[in-house]
Order: sequence, then C-alpha cells, then structure tokens
Amino acid sequence: MTRIRPVSPEVLAAELAERLLATPGLVRVAIDGAPALKPGALASGVADRLRTAGRFALPVSTEDFLLPASQRYEFGRTSPEAFYEGWRDVNGLRREVLDAATDRFHPIKHLRPVPSGKVSIPLAYAQWIALMLIGVGLGMTVSTPFAITLFVLREKSASGKLG
Repeated sequence: MTRIRPVSPEVLAAELAERLLATPGLVRVAIDGAPALKPGALASGVADRLRTAGRFALPVSTEDFLLPASQRYEFGRTSPEAFYEGWRDVNGLRREVLDAATDRFHPIKHLRPVPSGKVSIPLAYAQWIALMLIGVGLGMTVSTPFAITLFVLREKSASGKLG
C-alpha cells in the first residue's frame, strides 16, 4: 500500500534524485504541475542533486516549445481542448530534446552531420546563427514592412509588452 505523507519541495527533490540515482542507464523524467507549484523549481532541484552525484541532468521546460499563436488559437482563445492539448510543440520537443541523445543510434538519423560527428556542435550553432542573421538581413532588404515589423517586435519584447 502506498504511504502518503507531506514533504517540502526540497525533500521531494532529494527523494526523487535518490530514486533516479538508483536507476541505471538513460532516464527521462517529466515533472508537471500547476504553475503555482513551481514544477520548474522542483526539476532544477532534482537536476542539481543529480549533477552533484555525477550524473548528467538537463532540465527542459515545455514553455520553450510553444506552437505559434495561429495554431494555439485555431479553435478560439477560450477552447479548453486547445489549452490542454494544443499549445505545446510535442514533435519539436521530441526531436530537439528527447531523441537528440539517441540520434547517433537511429538507422537514418545517424547519417545527419551532427550525430555522425562530421560537424561539431559549436560549429552547427555558429552556422545556425549565421544563417538566421543572413535570413533576417535578406528579409530586411526585400521588404520594408518586414524591417519595420521586426523593429516594433524587438521594441515590444524589450519593454515587456509583447505577450
């Protein structure tokens, strides 16, 4: 029978880390909860304890994998189904985080430049940044409204009014 007892977030993080340390191999853990419960703080606490014990730990927030607003609000801003199931880019999370560690063992993905080792990770990031800047530069030369929109969005995000 499961025993239920109240614990502090620090004790919960320590107990979760202890169980994870006892589990061999690659372990993926999802910590979910209402924003008021601060699931990100719990995940960071568990990750800190795992790192201290010498295990690799990478807390990732699903907030970083939101779908574009046009897809999130496809069924309206008040749709409960869209709120609970349609906000997160699950495929992006799987591709960029969950499967990244095992891509080198995949029958097709291991042929890609980064998993195969043909391109280093820092070089891949440098290439990504360079291509992004080139794309923005080309967009600004092609369309004045694009440049104005980019400037306005930058100003709104800097002032905290975007959202």
